[in-house]
Amino acid sequence: MKIRYRHEDFQVEEIPSSPPPAAHRGGFALYRMRKRGKTTPDAMGILERAWHIRPGALSFGGLKDRHAVTLQYLTIQGGRPGVLRQDGLEVEYLGQLPFPFTAAHIGGNRFRLVLRDIPAAQRETLDRALEEVRATGLANYFDDQRFGSVHSLEEGFIGLHLVKGQFEPALKLALAGTYQHDPAEAKREKDLLASHWGDWQFLLDNLPLGHARSLVAFLRDHPTRFRAALERLRPELKGLYLAAWQSWVWNQALALWLETSLPAEDLIRLPGRLAQWPAPLRVSPGFLEQWRNKSIELPCRRAHLPTDHPDRALFDQVLAPEGLKLDDLRVPGTRELFFSRGRRPAHLPVADLKAEWRDDEHHPGQLAAAVSFRLPKSSYATMLVKRLQAAVGDTGQTAETEPPEDEAAEPA
Repeated sequence: MKIRYRHEDFQVEEIPSSPPPAAHRGGFALYRMRKRGKTTPDAMGILERAWHIRPGALSFGGLKDRHAVTLQYLTIQGGRPGVLRQDGLEVEYLGQLPFPFTAAHIGGNRFRLVLRDIPAAQRETLDRALEEVRATGLANYFDDQRFGSVHSLEEGFIGLHLVKGQFEPALKLALAGTYQHDPAEAKREKDLLASHWGDWQFLLDNLPLGHARSLVAFLRDHPTRFRAALERLRPELKGLYLAAWQSWVWNQALALWLETSLPAEDLIRLPGRLAQWPAPLRVSPGFLEQWRNKSIELPCRRAHLPTDHPDRALFDQVLAPEGLKLDDLRVPGTRELFFSRGRRPAHLPVADLKAEWRDDEHHPGQLAAAVSFRLPKSSYATMLVKRLQAAVGDTGQTAETEPPEDEAAEPA
């Protein structure tokens, strides 16, 4: 099974929950942006340069995939009516709002995915899996995109090093950690950092101008102040590293809850880049109601959970192999690095789920399925793909053919 064979095979439409814009009311101009083959930050950068937008004036709700055709909304404070059309990018003025458009104004996302290279013998199994998802929904895991900064479990999470106060390993992993999708220039820079780590003057003389070199310059003058160097990381990177590990711990807590709530024969394993996650295959009406009402705190010390709170027991059990407990989840000695607070539903409802089958024009003799559905914000459409993969025993990583992207904020 293949996904993202073409950009058009993965389409996302943001569904705003904010009121429709007025013609001339409000100080924030609202625009609709359609992009193809670009990340949301890349598209915003193009728009900022083309329209000379001042820093801080542009606001948007969510990060959308690169290898896709996506439609989303943004505001510009003090913006004017206009249209921008460039290769793979269209921005169109819609009207005015009295507030900036943010994630709070997204009601959900509508998806249309084309799954390709499917053997005809798998159609019946996949149709049955789709019917199961209509009836029960999905486990609301963070998907692989969230862990794009992690090469392997052996190499580890930067966020875990930070919690343990291991600031030098955390910084080295942040600057020199390997990543299969790094371009050649980034690989050369990381190889140089890894092979000459600690020789700050050599690195200062040989690294190109950029963020890593500025941190090396700081370490040349302050060779033991690794925590202070980490605090100088770009804000989006600091949030990304902490969110990746926090999300990993949350996923493990959900997996533990499901495994202790259901017998093994009622679970199916979803393929992932770093782990396989258990998900309900068959559920009783009573458990389905419990699952739909279940939410789990994002793990951090600031959650202040009572000692008898069930989430605390889940997290303490998940963290025990690292010698940690929930109350240890903070970065010692700094206020610049901290975990986000919040709760995340354990259950992911899938609305308006439909599938249209046809012959796959790009893979002769195989089938293609155009699957359309709607999800709440902050959830991952690829979890549906993995549920279908699991149904046919496909453990390959075809659900993510693009370089995964971590997000400091959740996808919207």
